[in-house]
Amino acid sequence: MSTVLSEIATPTAVGQMVTFTVGREAYAVDVAQVQEIIRVPRLIEVPLAPPSLLGLANLRGQVLPLVSLRHLLGLDAREVDDTTRALVLNVGQLMGFIVDHVLSVIEVRPEDITSVDHMRTEIRRDWIPGVIQRPDGEVHLFLVLDFLQMIAHEFQTAFGNAPTSHEGGSSIQRGQDQRQEIERAGDEVELVSFDIAGQEYAMVIDHVREIMQMPDRVMQIPHAPPRVLGIVPLRRQLIPLISLRETLGFPPATDHMRARVMVISRGGDTVGLVTDSVREVLRVERSAIQPMPRLIAQRQEVAEIRGFCRLAEERLVGVMDTERLLDRLALEEVKTAMDAWDENQRQDERTDGDRVDDDEQFVVFRLGGEEYGVPIDSVQEIVRVPDRLTRVPHAPDYVEGVINLRGNVLPVLDFRRLLGLEPVAQSERQRVMVFVMAGLTTGFIVDAVSEVLKLSPTLIEPAPYLSAAQHALLGRVANLSDARRMIQLINVDHLMTHDQIEDLKQLHAGTTIDA
Repeated sequence: MSTVLSEIATPTAVGQMVTFTVGREAYAVDVAQVQEIIRVPRLIEVPLAPPSLLGLANLRGQVLPLVSLRHLLGLDAREVDDTTRALVLNVGQLMGFIVDHVLSVIEVRPEDITSVDHMRTEIRRDWIPGVIQRPDGEVHLFLVLDFLQMIAHEFQTAFGNAPTSHEGGSSIQRGQDQRQEIERAGDEVELVSFDIAGQEYAMVIDHVREIMQMPDRVMQIPHAPPRVLGIVPLRRQLIPLISLRETLGFPPATDHMRARVMVISRGGDTVGLVTDSVREVLRVERSAIQPMPRLIAQRQEVAEIRGFCRLAEERLVGVMDTERLLDRLALEEVKTAMDAWDENQRQDERTDGDRVDDDEQFVVFRLGGEEYGVPIDSVQEIVRVPDRLTRVPHAPDYVEGVINLRGNVLPVLDFRRLLGLEPVAQSERQRVMVFVMAGLTTGFIVDAVSEVLKLSPTLIEPAPYLSAAQHALLGRVANLSDARRMIQLINVDHLMTHDQIEDLKQLHAGTTIDA
């Protein structure tokens, strides 16, 4: 999975765009949006995800979703070859977009950008904010793609805050604003915009190290300031999570579904700032950032707000002063609380030899070429698939039948069909994993059971949010970078819907088989 950006890229300059092909068309994206360009790595498939998602990859220890641009653009699938590449972009979280071939980085003049109004294309117009027309070179026409709009359409629940067409583009303004945007007079600044309590704020992108999803598990720190939500592991380092809502004086959030953490560093300090959601990367003229009115700026409680910039008639973005914000967070106070917590943890380890650790045990099994895990406490037992199952008339297609398990009726379900995967022929390696859900004992056929694995919390992280069903069932992933393994962890409580549970109850109540 070597990076090949060096093959094509030059240092970011005014008006530079990465060009690439998908099918017969040539496209372009602002080079500032491209984090890197990689060869297509090994992928693991994700059940219940949108069809354009080809799978997840491990990018230097980070879980990276890979999306097919061919599928998004309505083209037939194509085998990966030596020219296939993935563009890694930040769209609120890092995502890779697989393209057929990367062409080059080109310089773009303002007069090169035109509207798509005069063109006939089957691609949605709001996905193409402009067209680059150049008289030189082998390719004369490049369609500029708005990746935020594309992802907002495909992953609506995960990226519901992406801007609509009337709010302006992700990096190139629509209509006549495109030319002004691409011109970039050299005094522009890139901002990451985010939401706090219904208000849009932004921070200079150079101050943001990365953006990640809100972790499912956060360790609490006793006696920490209220704005400190806790600490989480980030690549073998513990970092504090600080609520920007609390810091800015807003009430705590009740919905963390779209919450994102912006990781920023200063000196040797790293901190995660929790936002309601992350919107996009903005490029604005420095002169467009209006300072706070003097009478308001003198108030200490708004000292971290540097000014505001107006992007549209009703779109006002508050620009934060990162240094003042960090000063207000009083990181020394946070570090003191973390050090005290760490010392208490060490003391507990020294004095309590029977202390229960935070490691989790999972039964790991296979479906096709992918590995999945379920908490060991969820598994009642594992048995071989019997030679004969009693078929149940009019049962759902995912019900293989019922068997007699020590005098009790055990419905047996095809795990593959339940997750929307292709069924396979019965084999000697297949097993029935028995769970208890809603008080009902149920068996699930898997391709093979491989091991019982004990995992440290540092190896478990939130899975990328791709759909509501996927996030509920497969909300966590074990990322074993050293072993080049990625195990999707299943929440058994969300394995079946309410209607499917009712079907199971009927099977239990109405089915009898010979002992």
